[in-house]
Amino acid sequence: MHSTEQHGPVESRLAEVLRLAADGRFPPADGKVERLPSPKDPVGAVLAFTGHHLVAADVDRRWLSSALPAGDLSAPVAASFLVALSRHIAAHPRSLDVVLAA
Repeated sequence: MHSTEQHGPVESRLAEVLRLAADGRFPPADGKVERLPSPKDPVGAVLAFTGHHLVAADVDRRWLSSALPAGDLSAPVAASFLVALSRHIAAHPRSLDVVLAA
């Protein structure tokens, strides 16, 4: 798993990614998983794009690497990971949602 860590307000990074996606400019399909702080404790979010994911949750990079098999691009949105993430951050998993923008 590749991971990049962003600095600065998480809302700014999440908002930036969503704004760019709504404009048709998506993160690169580079197989990376970006780790961002949780937008609001104990809430977390996983955003999935083609070949690029954002995990916005207060988790340690080592935990994230151990929870996601290297090279498995579907792992960040798999039920097993989402349940493990929710347990790790002491949150209850909610429904899977989709955001569409035009």
